[in-house]
Amino acid sequence: MNHLEQKKLSDYIGNLNVVMFAPEDLTLVKGPPQIRRRFIDMELGQIQPRYIYHLGQFQKVLKQRNHLLKQMQRDRSMNRMMLGVLTEQLVEHASTILERRFAFLELLRKWAKPIHHGISHQLEELDIVYSPSIEVLESASKEKIESSYQEKFKLVVEKEIERGTTLVGPHRDDILFM
Repeated sequence: MNHLEQKKLSDYIGNLNVVMFAPEDLTLVKGPPQIRRRFIDMELGQIQPRYIYHLGQFQKVLKQRNHLLKQMQRDRSMNRMMLGVLTEQLVEHASTILERRFAFLELLRKWAKPIHHGISHQLEELDIVYSPSIEVLESASKEKIESSYQEKFKLVVEKEIERGTTLVGPHRDDILFM
């Protein structure tokens, strides 16, 4: 970039923007939730490169937390202090991710609704609904989102240990096109 070699792929994000449509893009609507989450993550990463940092940190902590939950599944007498530390770190990054996804979807709705309305000859209204793994409004503050995550993690901790995996977070969310 600018005749300088870049060490990380993330340094290119947002500098070379391309719009392309292919038949496989229908999986965005018809496919599994992880495809829709990936779409949002890629778009957000181009608009806000700092988002990529939070997403990467979230995935790193999620992997560590899931590993610990698997260990606790076999040995329930393990110290839960480490689980609490990882949960706090997860909540911090998950809250930022969710807050930014909410803001992005608000922009997406603003742009997509009139376009869809025109394409459908004013016969259909498009709505894009974000379905998080916690009970929280899209207008909620980051503090409220954090609080909701903390409450939910307290409720599901025993199930998480039983299953050996994290049951709450942006990695479980979905986006619905209606």
